[in-house]
Amino acid sequence: MRESTTRALITAITVLAAITATSCGDAERRWSTAALLDDELGQIACGGDVAMDAHGTAVAVWCRHAANYQGSVWASRFILGEGWGPATRIDAANGGTEVWNPSLAVNAAGQAISAWSKYNGSSWGVWAARFDPSAGWDEPVLLDESGWGPGVALDNHGRATAVWTRNDDDYNGSIWTSSHEPSTGWGSTTRLDSDLIVQVGFELGPDGEEFVIAGGASQPKVAVNDNGNAVAVWLNYVSGSLWASPYLPGAGWGSPTLVGAPAWSFTPSYVAMDEAGRAIAVNLDGRASSYSPMDGWSSVTLGGGDYTTSSPNVAVAKNGQALVVWKEKREGQRIDLRASHFSTDTGWSTPETVGEADDNVHGYGDWTGSDAAINASGEILAVWHREEGEYSEELQLPRFSVWANRFEPDVGWGKPTPLSVDEIPRAFSPRLAMDEQGRGIATWQQVEGSLSNGGQRSLWWTRFE
Repeated sequence: MRESTTRALITAITVLAAITATSCGDAERRWSTAALLDDELGQIACGGDVAMDAHGTAVAVWCRHAANYQGSVWASRFILGEGWGPATRIDAANGGTEVWNPSLAVNAAGQAISAWSKYNGSSWGVWAARFDPSAGWDEPVLLDESGWGPGVALDNHGRATAVWTRNDDDYNGSIWTSSHEPSTGWGSTTRLDSDLIVQVGFELGPDGEEFVIAGGASQPKVAVNDNGNAVAVWLNYVSGSLWASPYLPGAGWGSPTLVGAPAWSFTPSYVAMDEAGRAIAVNLDGRASSYSPMDGWSSVTLGGGDYTTSSPNVAVAKNGQALVVWKEKREGQRIDLRASHFSTDTGWSTPETVGEADDNVHGYGDWTGSDAAINASGEILAVWHREEGEYSEELQLPRFSVWANRFEPDVGWGKPTPLSVDEIPRAFSPRLAMDEQGRGIATWQQVEGSLSNGGQRSLWWTRFE
C-alpha cells in the first residue's frame, strides 16, 4: 500500500473513532456494541433489572419462560476486566409456573437483593433472594403467598426492604412490607396503606375497551439510605392518586399520606432517596414530589401535566443531586424525552429535551419506557425506548429501538445515541445502572423473530465507559 494511501486511511479511522467517542458528549467514553446477555433456554417472557455497586461491578436479573410456560428467575454478575459470569438460577426449583418482573437492588459493597412474583397454579406469591460476593445467592424465601409486583431496596449495611401488593379474594389490593437484617433474617410483614377498601372499578383503555381494575392499592416502590430511613410509594387504582409512607428509625412506618393526583394506574411510581433522608417520587402527571423528614411532601410541575406525560423515572445521588426524566407530548403527535435535574443549591433546572422518544402516538401502554442514573459528581445517563412505527401484528408489539444520552456538568446533554442494533426495530424496556465513576450498563429486551410464530424475547446489554 502506498504511504499516502496508508496515511489517508489512518486519518479516516482516527476521525471516525473520534466521532464515535463523542457521541455521548465525552471524547474518551462511549457505549460498547450491543451484545446478547442471555441466549439460553426458551422465551424470555418478562422484564428484568440491572444494578451496579460503587466500583463498577454489576448484577442483572431476568425471567425465562420455557415453551410449557414453566418460569424461572436468573442472575449474572459483571466484573471489570472479566465480563459477565455464568447465568445462575436464583428462584431454585421451588414449584410454580409463571414468574414475572424481578426487581433488584445492589449496595456499594456488591451485595444484592432481588424479589419477584411467582405463580403456584392458583395464586401469585412474592419471593426474595439475597446475594453476597463471598457466598453467592441464598435460597429464596417466600415473603407472601398472595403477593404481587415487589419492589426492593438495600442499604450499605446489608439491610434490605421489600414492598409488594397483596390481593384478597375480591381483587382489592393492599400494600405490605418486610425488612431483612443480616443477623436475624426477614422480619414480620406490615401493612402500609390504610384499611379503607376501594371497590373494584372499571376503566376505559386507549381504544375504548372496558376492563376491570383492582381496587385499593398497587405498584409499590421503596427507597432507603444508610441512616435507616426509608420511604415507600404506591398507587390507588380507582382514585388515581399517589400515596406514600415514611420509615424513621425508632418510630417505624408512618401513616399513609396523599402525595398527589392524578396518577395513572398503569404507569408505576418511582422513588429514590439521598443520605439526608430526602426523597423524590414521580408518576404520570409531570410532577416531581419531594419529601424531607422535617417538611413532609411538596411538589413541583416539570412536565405538561395530566396525561400529556408518560414513562417517568427518577434517580437521586447520595449528596442530594437528582434527576427526573419523562416522555412528553410536545408538538402535535411528537413525543420527546424530557429531563430536569435538581441540586440543593439551585433547585430544579429548566426542563430540557434529551431526545426524540416516539415517531407517533399509538396508545401502547408504556410502562418501562425510560430509566436514569446520576452520581455525586452530577454525571447523568438516561436510556429510553423509542417507538419507530405503527403496531406490528407480526411482532405483537410496536416497533421500538433503545437510545441513550449523557449529561456532563458544565457541558450539558450530548447527542442521543442508538444502543440497539437491529434492521427491524424491536428493542424495548431498557434498564440502566451507573457507578460513581460514571461507568454504566444498560439492558433491554429484544424480540427475535415473530412472537406469533414461536419467536423469542432475548436479553441484550451494552456498557458505557
